[in-house]
Amino acid sequence: TAYSTVPMTILSSRDHTCIHPVVSNSVSNRNEMCVELLEGKQGKSCLYYHGVHKLSEHHALQSAHRMYQAWDIEDLVSLGKRLRACAYFAARELMVGADIVFCPYNYLLDPQIRESVSI
Repeated sequence: TAYSTVPMTILSSRDHTCIHPVVSNSVSNRNEMCVELLEGKQGKSCLYYHGVHKLSEHHALQSAHRMYQAWDIEDLVSLGKRLRACAYFAARELMVGADIVFCPYNYLLDPQIRESVSI
């Protein structure tokens, strides 16, 4: 399509994009678990979050050569696992250079979510 070469990102919840083995396999609140890891509670940290730049640099490398490509959440998660980088935060970081941002409709309708993701 005409838009297949346009920089884009896809926003979604941690339920769909978290690759941390403990958090993603948990049945309890993944949002809370993620925040606890980011805050370094109990002396633990999220190594995937610290690798988030790997995904954005990967995207930047493609865009520098005008080799954009349409992708989906599964592609982002798969690349995140391969690079050991957080797909959830990378998708948000990619918003900076994106001309198209895909997201669930509730991200647009809910003012709290809309504000939290700056759309």
